[in-house]
Amino acid sequence: MRTGAAIRRVPACGWALAAISLLLPAQAFAPGETSAPVAAKVLEEMARQPESTYWVILSEQSDLSSARGIARWPERGRHVHDALTRVAARSQRGLLAYLRARGLRHQSFWIVNAIQVTSGAADLDRIRRRKEVKEIRADWVYSIPTPPCCPPRSRSAWGSPSGR
Repeated sequence: MRTGAAIRRVPACGWALAAISLLLPAQAFAPGETSAPVAAKVLEEMARQPESTYWVILSEQSDLSSARGIARWPERGRHVHDALTRVAARSQRGLLAYLRARGLRHQSFWIVNAIQVTSGAADLDRIRRRKEVKEIRADWVYSIPTPPCCPPRSRSAWGSPSGR
């Protein structure tokens, strides 16, 4: 049957994206409404499981150009820290209030003005439509491979492994 053959040829990620679009409220796609782009990996995870962890990158970023004119490192560092934390506190305030009110797991990162969030599809949709949100990125997890067993260290001329 032709219909069944056509359905089987749709890539798995196509099905995932179609499934997630059914989970999101229809008003998320209303004409003229803007929403932040969401990484495909986040949408795929949402289609497979009820929750996903992702990064909400906020639009406002600190202007650190004046730090170049500060010669002393302690003052420059303090200036950069103050600028980054001030912008993050101001721009994250509304979203953090929403996350707390919804009881969602989250962690704020002032250095990049982003918040790591764990939520379901409905909250993801609400978050992506907020005006202060620039984009939603995937939360990549990397593992450090176990090194292969190393040969024993040779002894130095003085008899200790470090040569001292």
